[in-house]
Amino acid sequence: MKEIRKGDELHLLFYNVENLFDTLDDPFTEDDDFTPHERKKWTNERYEEKLNNLSKVIAQAANGFPAFVGLAEVENRTVLEDLINTPALREAGYGIVHEDSPDVRGIDVAFLYQKELFSVNDYKAISIQFDFDPSITTRDILYINGTFSNGEELHFFVNHWPSRREGQLETEPKRITVAKRLREEIDLIFEKKSESKVILMGDFNDYPYNKSIVDVLQATAQWPQPEGGFYNLVAEKEEIGDGTHNYRGDWGFLDQMMVSPALITSEGLTTDLDSVKVVKEEWMLFYHTRYREYKPNKSYVGDNYVGGYSDHLPLVMRLSIR
Repeated sequence: MKEIRKGDELHLLFYNVENLFDTLDDPFTEDDDFTPHERKKWTNERYEEKLNNLSKVIAQAANGFPAFVGLAEVENRTVLEDLINTPALREAGYGIVHEDSPDVRGIDVAFLYQKELFSVNDYKAISIQFDFDPSITTRDILYINGTFSNGEELHFFVNHWPSRREGQLETEPKRITVAKRLREEIDLIFEKKSESKVILMGDFNDYPYNKSIVDVLQATAQWPQPEGGFYNLVAEKEEIGDGTHNYRGDWGFLDQMMVSPALITSEGLTTDLDSVKVVKEEWMLFYHTRYREYKPNKSYVGDNYVGGYSDHLPLVMRLSIR
């Protein structure tokens, strides 16, 4: 593996890529809309354009290829292999961590990493059970543990929590359940080593001020953090009206990145309190005449194909070697 040295800078990207489906019908999931002959007319040409659009975002989001990429709303390993083999990403040398989850639409989370920089030691898909309704399924949480050439260890959790489609209050118990399950896994890591370097990323479908984030995950903008707490790197940005997602004209952070204190206070691989930014280039946006502002340019408006990128903007975190 390539050696990381003092002064090196790496980047971590998280991106909800919105419906990255292949064109084949999976008989075990509800993916029919994203096939060539159904209502969205999801053809090979549109699929290729989506891949090239997303790869352009990932390749240009940081100074060089991101060392790590967390993704939400990918259908399967095939779309991930197609993504990393696009012309824009082919030279990045990404490895893939992915497991199929029981989501009814067949969408999962995934993790890409530069194999020359990082070795994956272990990973697992963390399944979710809802005691109040065992018939409900959702995306697994993806856990990744790995090391750099110097032996330094990192823990990642990639998330895509249940949506708010039926209402924020009505669906909150689902996200509370997922948050508790994630917190259980985090606590197991801290029991072994309290100074572990842990990164939480994902589309949480809650905002930085919601109960699932503040009370259950114990992630806030407070610094220093109490024992077991996480620093939420976008919480203060939420307060000034920034965001990755625009709902009826309002920007907010459904997508978030949170770090354990060791990533800020320790030697070796570190970040800082203002290390995350929203990737918001003009070519990723469109002007919404009703709300009179620019919003993320997605692939479809209803069933009308417009050939954009995603309804979310990505987050990128700067990591450095200290």
